[in-house]
Amino acid sequence: MLKLKLKELLAKKNHSRYWLAKQIGVSYPTITRYYKNKTTSYDHYILNAICNALNCTPGELFEYEKDQK
Repeated sequence: MLKLKLKELLAKKNHSRYWLAKQIGVSYPTITRYYKNKTTSYDHYILNAICNALNCTPGELFEYEKDQK
């Protein structure tokens, strides 16, 4: 399962979800869904904007966890 490490990246950069939402021009609830990994699909333009705002790569933004069976 792919998971966003947005919480960790924002903490590392000392920024809030509100700051990120304003920086990239999306709603706070949208950022919160990404932050809490409550979304089932990702918009590439939002991911690109997050990477630009946080000066990171997609590889730093995501982590992969094997599904537990």
